[in-house]
Amino acid sequence: MVNLCNGITSPRERYSLSKIASIKKMLPIARERLIKEFGDIDHDRGILAGSRFNNDDSIVARLESVVDQNTIKAVGWEQVIRGALIDAMTADYWYMYEKDYGEADNDLGRT
Repeated sequence: MVNLCNGITSPRERYSLSKIASIKKMLPIARERLIKEFGDIDHDRGILAGSRFNNDDSIVARLESVVDQNTIKAVGWEQVIRGALIDAMTADYWYMYEKDYGEADNDLGRT
């Protein structure tokens, strides 16, 4: 059975500790490039550099859950990591600005 929650599937195949260490070394540079490209927030694109974007373990979990070795060979680590970071940014934006918890009075059937 596969569960999908917040861009992460479960169960997922775990990377080796050395691969995780390599990914974590690449993340600061990749984050810096995306911040230069988009800024911390871009409402037109629906992206935000929030907690998911800034959490190394969250990014590794995203990668482990959706990226296989064939994809990595086809597009390379730089593009794969960029994709995971952008996915995290869209999730951060959605949770900050678009998620509706039904807390407004009219959402609860009150007038």
